[in-house]
Amino acid sequence: DLGYICEKNNIPFIAFHKECLLMTKKQQEISFNFFSKIFDYKASIAFVFNQTVKEILHKCNLDIKNIITAAPPRLNTMNEIFSKKYEGKKKIVFFSFSPNHAVPGPMNAVNSKDNFNFDFKWKKIFFHTHIEFLKLADKYPDEIFLIKFKGKLKKFDAEAEIKKVFLEEYKKEFPKNIEVAYEEADPYELMMQAKIFISFNSTCIIESGLLDLPILVPNFFEAKSEYKDLALFSNYREEYEIIDDPENFFIAIEKHIISSDFRASDEIKRKRLDLFNKFLTSRYVNYLQDYEKHILKLIT
Repeated sequence: DLGYICEKNNIPFIAFHKECLLMTKKQQEISFNFFSKIFDYKASIAFVFNQTVKEILHKCNLDIKNIITAAPPRLNTMNEIFSKKYEGKKKIVFFSFSPNHAVPGPMNAVNSKDNFNFDFKWKKIFFHTHIEFLKLADKYPDEIFLIKFKGKLKKFDAEAEIKKVFLEEYKKEFPKNIEVAYEEADPYELMMQAKIFISFNSTCIIESGLLDLPILVPNFFEAKSEYKDLALFSNYREEYEIIDDPENFFIAIEKHIISSDFRASDEIKRKRLDLFNKFLTSRYVNYLQDYEKHILKLIT
C-alpha cells in the first residue's frame, strides 16, 4: 500500500528484497507462486540479491520500474575481515539453522501442540547434527567448539532444547569447551576463527567457501527424503563435503579434528568462487556504493 501511494504521488519508493538464495528448482517454484499472487505492487526500484530472484519478479509482472541485482552490503565487512590474518586458536565452528531454514514463504502454523507447535521442516536433522556436535566436544575436551545459533524463537529456544535432549539421552551437561554465539556476533569474525566449518542451507556456506577451510554440510533425514528439493547444497559435492549418512556426520568432523592438514585445491577454490559469483555477486566490489549509485540516480 505504501509503495502504491508513493508511486501515485511521484515519491520514489525503494524496496529491498529479503536475502534469498533460491538455489533449487522447487524453491524457485514456491517463490514464483508466492509473488504471483501479489497485485498492485508498485516500486521505483527493487533491490534483489541475485539474478534468479530478478527473473522470478520479472515473470510475475509486478509494477516495478527497475529491478537491480545488488549483494548484501555486509559483504564489505566480509572483505575487510577476510583480508586480515587471524592469530587466535582455531575452533570447530557450527553455524546452526532455524526450523524452516531456506524454506521460502512464511512459516506455517499448525494446530497440534506437538513438534513445538509450528511446522518444523528439519526436526530430525536439526537434533541429530547438534547432539553429535556436543558428543564430539565431550570426546575432545582440549578442542574449542563454537555454535552460532540463529536466534531464540518464541516457541523454540534451540540452545535450551538441545541441552535438554543431551542431558536426557546421555546424562551429561553441556560441554564446557563449547562457546555459544547469537545474532549479535559478527559471522565473519567467527568464520575466521574456524579450522572446520559446518552449516546447513545457509549463505554462510558460500561465504566461508572463500576461506581455505573444510566445509561440511549434512544432507540426511528430511534433507534426503521429504524435503530433498529444499536442501540447497546437495549437488555441490566438489566444493563442499556433503554428508549423506547420519552415521558419518560425527566421523567426518572427527577426521578433520585428527588430521588438520586440509588444503583446498585450486580447482575447489575456483568452483567455490564461481558459486559466490553466481548467488551473491562479483568478489571485490564496494557493495554499499553499488546501492548508493542507483538510489542517487533515482532521486536526482
